[in-house]
Amino acid sequence: MKTRFVHIALLFVITASGCQESFDPNGSYTDRLVVYGVFTSQSDTQFVRVYRTFPQPGSTVSADVLDASVTVTQGATTFSFRDTTVVDSLAGPSPVRLRAHVAYGMRLEAGQRYTLTVRSPSVGNASAHATALYRGSLITETNVRGDITVRVTLGENARAYIVRMYLDYRIRPDTSTHRIEIPERIFTPTGEKIYPRPIAREFTSVGFTSAALSAIVSELRRQHPGNTILPRRTVFILTQLDESLYAYYSTANHFPGSGTIRLDEPDFTNIQGGFGVFGMLSQTTYLADTTGSP
Repeated sequence: MKTRFVHIALLFVITASGCQESFDPNGSYTDRLVVYGVFTSQSDTQFVRVYRTFPQPGSTVSADVLDASVTVTQGATTFSFRDTTVVDSLAGPSPVRLRAHVAYGMRLEAGQRYTLTVRSPSVGNASAHATALYRGSLITETNVRGDITVRVTLGENARAYIVRMYLDYRIRPDTSTHRIEIPERIFTPTGEKIYPRPIAREFTSVGFTSAALSAIVSELRRQHPGNTILPRRTVFILTQLDESLYAYYSTANHFPGSGTIRLDEPDFTNIQGGFGVFGMLSQTTYLADTTGSP
């Protein structure tokens, strides 16, 4: 029985070695629309980015979709987006200008459903839906050690949130105000700074240690010797994410094989007829004094 198994295995290897099909780890290329739209309650200016699935190496096809038209409807109202360019300052030492579509005067209404439609004669059509988020709120508590606990109440349709803490400060003799983000905590003795990440709504509080705030102030003083650092106030920014944005974030960041070369990682999209994501953010800023109380 064992000898028979070996013969069958050898036969399979010989047969497979004679196959002339080339191996492509990326799979076949499909020309599809890729759409990204993250709308925010912070502004009445909304952006959508549209391009095609990234061409195969050596292809002369551009990823830009020059004939795309973008509209968003909310009830009986239709917003038409126009072409523009945005600057990606995070791309590296030299900022990169990217094609985008923009609509002005589009203030989101909480609880309202928005339908995004993209039409391209050369690539195809795509659409998606998202509902604007209701406002959330937070309160802070400071214990005797100076550690700050932020308790969050989310809008009823928010799926996740992130709370960031900032310090507004001045550097004498300069009178202008500067802002720096405060980590949740700092590991000792490595000094690694741990900053907040989006978390599910089931968790209703986050914390910031007084040691992290003190470490940032000490770092500022080392960076500006001879000057006086004057902390003015702490600022908390609550950002809510809808279901689609949190699912997209979780898929991209929490998959257990993200550090491997495996190619079967799951993907998430709520774009019908294409790829990408269309979702909603809600952002609220809370000003506080240097004790951390709004």
